Amino acid sequence: MKIVLLDSPSWRLFAPTMHVHLGILYLAGSLRGAGFDVTIADPHYVTSWDKANERLTIHPDWMVPCDILGISATTAQIPWALEIARNWPARIKILGGAHATYLALGPHERFKRRKYFGNFDYIMLGEADDSLVEFCRQIDSGICPRRIPGLGWFESDGTLVSNPPAPVDVTQVAGPAFASWPIPWSRQGMAIRGRILDLPMAAVYTARGCPYGCRFCADARTGLREETLAQTIRQASQLKQLGAKAACVRDDTFTIKPKRSLSIAQALNDAGLKWRAMTRVNLVDTEFFRDLAGNGCAELDLGVESGSAKMLKLMGKGTTPEMNAAATEAIWNAGIVPCVMLMVGFPGETVETIKETRKWLTGVRAGRISFTLFQPYPGCDVWNHPDRYGVRLPDAPFDRWWQVGLEGTEDELVLDLPSITRKDLLQARRDLGNWIDDHVGSRDRTMLLLPEENHRSPLCAASAS
Repeated sequence: MKIVLLDSPSWRLFAPTMHVHLGILYLAGSLRGAGFDVTIADPHYVTSWDKANERLTIHPDWMVPCDILGISATTAQIPWALEIARNWPARIKILGGAHATYLALGPHERFKRRKYFGNFDYIMLGEADDSLVEFCRQIDSGICPRRIPGLGWFESDGTLVSNPPAPVDVTQVAGPAFASWPIPWSRQGMAIRGRILDLPMAAVYTARGCPYGCRFCADARTGLREETLAQTIRQASQLKQLGAKAACVRDDTFTIKPKRSLSIAQALNDAGLKWRAMTRVNLVDTEFFRDLAGNGCAELDLGVESGSAKMLKLMGKGTTPEMNAAATEAIWNAGIVPCVMLMVGFPGETVETIKETRKWLTGVRAGRISFTLFQPYPGCDVWNHPDRYGVRLPDAPFDRWWQVGLEGTEDELVLDLPSITRKDLLQARRDLGNWIDDHVGSRDRTMLLLPEENHRSPLCAASAS
């Protein structure tokens, strides 16, 4: 039985192929450990982007025929996932990832219909390290799967039915199948004292979940489950052997436990990897961060979100502009570049609160800026309880969620905010983004396309077996 796994493409990100999709690599590792023939495909090499017309181009001739196709997608990617699945030559098609999970588990019944899932035969909720293996075993044995944790399917009337997902013991997972990734590691994505590192970069998880309660995040209060140090050492060694020189640690908040974080930092450094990770302002400790810097940490991402005290309170951040400024400075003083992550457009935003964010930026040293527009992703508190925020979710919004740069029109916005008009929000976002470009100069851009010849590369997939 032939299995193909892939993420959905990210053509509207500023560097579409910056990072490998770790979830797919973990699934491939579990399936390979169970003896299955698995291929991972990079979606950017079976599609291309028509920039002039702002649309995806599908290349079915480059797709690997298979028995089971598994695609993971976020909400912004879901229209492209549906299009890829419609064209892929596969007997059974499964959709997984955050979008499918939080639509199925969420409170809005109107989204639990086949029309939102295209021609996928099944969906897989939550972490599928164990459940996907069992699904493939049952299909291989000729059994019609129904009782697998986290499995969803559609009744004849189009209604989605699903089983509750089961937790995964992260200390027992097979680990990501790094060697199955079909293309070289990306060379973008990490700053070090004012320049971008030109190093082949991979990505790792050391823990899943987050104990904090930010209202814009679907991972809020999901707890923390840690892989062992031995697992991290093994992964770092694999990456070194495969030619990676840098790593992005994808944990939601890497520095929650300083002693553990330092042990992991030492393991990454021993493997010759420069690395970046995410921290939080209430976890800032300059001396501890100096130890991280001495063990290869080049950049720490800081979820500042806003320079407005009002907006931070509405977001449930539990921080203040003053705390955020002190944390940014502490990271600099430790010898690490702080990447300040900002958003505009959370419910309650006004022209004045966006001006407060710009004023806050004038008083800090931000090494790099990640600047986005808030979207109510399924699973976050705004999605689950829109009435609390004075907003309404449109019935079919999932083709309008790519709002990462300064582009966009009023018709492309998902939410109407009572506190600011669409026109004023877009103009204030453009003004702030242009100010960042002029005064900071390191804002994540909207897109960096691959060379055209790479779109047609024969390296569209590689076996994980």
